[in-house]
Amino acid sequence: MIIRKLEVPSTRQYCDYNIQKAISKEIFDEKTHSMKTKEISFENDMSLNQIESEVSSILRQNNFHIVETELDPINSELTGVKGFAEGKYDKQEIALIIKVKKVTEGNNLITIVAMSKKEWVAKEVLKDINVKSNNLKSTHELLREYSEKIEAVMEKIADLEDFLTKNLGPELEKLRDVLNRYNQAEISRSELINRGADLIGKNFLTAFIKRYFSEEMNLQKKE
Repeated sequence: MIIRKLEVPSTRQYCDYNIQKAISKEIFDEKTHSMKTKEISFENDMSLNQIESEVSSILRQNNFHIVETELDPINSELTGVKGFAEGKYDKQEIALIIKVKKVTEGNNLITIVAMSKKEWVAKEVLKDINVKSNNLKSTHELLREYSEKIEAVMEKIADLEDFLTKNLGPELEKLRDVLNRYNQAEISRSELINRGADLIGKNFLTAFIKRYFSEEMNLQKKE
């Protein structure tokens, strides 16, 4: 049974404990009308087709029934996806709406809205889905959210070049000159991160982000 202590950091990934609940759009609207909501927004630099595929994948992998995919009636472009589920053990009904707003070509704003009758449940669902939506975030958004965490992870890596080689493979050559300057203390750790993001993109950042969450999970297991 999922208990109240989920309000504090937990080793449990909340959405791994969901089951899909197939309902109609009308029932979805009725059930979510009075639910508590929590939301977060971030930048996205993918095509709308890529977003639709990624959003559908996130919902299905986290056991949400896709209630509706909303399209702009004029140009048939994706504007949002609605998902519904309930907790496998506590039977709490939870809903997600992932909204997509096209700002310019290749520049979108994504808003994730988590809903539940209990505010703390909505908060936990949003926290979990936010992390699992990192692939949807632009390089700039990942930098803004994780740069300090990446610096902390980088500081603890004994052989940075070996780590980057294992995670980036041939892509590391794009960063070779910058890495040499970093090794010679000509540039800061922060500048290396920014240059890595510029030259390689998300792959550079996600290598460290995955390492960060792996370390966090190991720490929680020891507690």
